[in-house]
Amino acid sequence: MALQRLLRSPYPQLVRKCCSLLQSGNVLRERTRGAVSQGCFRSSFATSIGHIEERLEKLIELRVHTTHDYLVVLQHLAENPEALPDAAIRAEKLLNRWEKDVSSPDPPSEAYQRVIEAWGKAHHEKPNFVQTRAQRWLIKSSEHQTSIECFNAFLDICSKGRKGPGGKKALRERAQKSEAMLEYMMSSQRRNPQGNIRPNTESFNFVIRSWTRCRNENVVDRVENIVRLMTDYGDTTDKQVQPNEKT
Repeated sequence: MALQRLLRSPYPQLVRKCCSLLQSGNVLRERTRGAVSQGCFRSSFATSIGHIEERLEKLIELRVHTTHDYLVVLQHLAENPEALPDAAIRAEKLLNRWEKDVSSPDPPSEAYQRVIEAWGKAHHEKPNFVQTRAQRWLIKSSEHQTSIECFNAFLDICSKGRKGPGGKKALRERAQKSEAMLEYMMSSQRRNPQGNIRPNTESFNFVIRSWTRCRNENVVDRVENIVRLMTDYGDTTDKQVQPNEKT
């Protein structure tokens, strides 16, 4: 009960008491350490990403950080890029650090997903650069532990419709890449039905949107082809994949 009251206390008092507990000679159980670390993050005053990053630094310094602590920071960087122009770069650096952190478990697929999402919202960067960085982290996720969310985050980037220096050619190249990625996902699923990159309806919708951005003469044919792929895949492989309102 005392610990619960502590975790609900105002921010300055919370941090002082949490750090005092962690730095004391007492050995805390794993559950208690996790509760203390989450308490630092959940404080009503720790609203800015700067505060959240500072809390993570303190937890790492005290060697009581958890997977959840890293993910909280990555999630904030991915979801609030407008308040932080370098959010994607900071997310990259944090994940690089996590991969080298021998005191923590390996990053889960969500960590790579958040970095890809952060790049997807870096609207001030050139589209080709964004795609290159996101693709790098998608490949890295495949080397570790990937998921359909990582692939969909990348497909979402391909479907944004930002021309950039390459103009219409760049849009078409991104549409082609997204379609090739979808075909890879389908073939991987057929080879390994228990795998983690099972394409869903959103996967197909992102590819359709990629082609509609091109607005050239054969877009209708390409979109119809993707819709046929979706229905065939739903009929033969995964019945949950079906066209919806977005399609």
